[in-house]
Amino acid sequence: MTHWLEEAEKKYQEIINPPKVDKKKIERKKSEIQANYMAHGEAYENFVQQFFDLCQRANNLPPEARVPWGLIEAKSKENKLDNHLAWFASRYRFEKRVPTKSFPFVKTRHYKQVRKIMVSLSRTMGMANLEIYENYLAKTRLKLDDESDHQDFLNDGFEKTHDIYHFEIDKLDKDLALKLLDWLTFRTETAELPFNDSDLKH
Repeated sequence: MTHWLEEAEKKYQEIINPPKVDKKKIERKKSEIQANYMAHGEAYENFVQQFFDLCQRANNLPPEARVPWGLIEAKSKENKLDNHLAWFASRYRFEKRVPTKSFPFVKTRHYKQVRKIMVSLSRTMGMANLEIYENYLAKTRLKLDDESDHQDFLNDGFEKTHDIYHFEIDKLDKDLALKLLDWLTFRTETAELPFNDSDLKH
């Protein structure tokens, strides 16, 4: 059995000496993504701009029409792969009564439901990646003894979703953009997104 000291030293060495990045592999990916952009970049950019425009239209609605999502964050992000990444996110705050380990055995807890969509060009010709992320973040309160109340709560039944779908650029159209907007504004559930298991990127 490995001693805890050896494990701690090993973890520290991994932090100060991270594995070397394979620069040739990254350059190969970048080259393939660039080739994909040269062939399909116009169609890809048209979809991304269309999605940006729809999110902006939703954000321009009066506050009472933007319940429960408030505002959609939308921006382009640069990265090492130069894969023309576009990032969209929304949040919904709510309360739920959750079982606990101590009396009164049920408490109201505050949650923030986060949904994100990342769209990027794939290294595979004619394909794009659509990354779907959903999580529930619980607000943690401090008890009088300065300890978190996190350990008091039992399973709240929420599950995290994080999937990447490989999607044909030719199928990136306004109908898909509207369905993604419906999801970001909490009008539909994740299971209603127009993706199949066969589209999942492994």
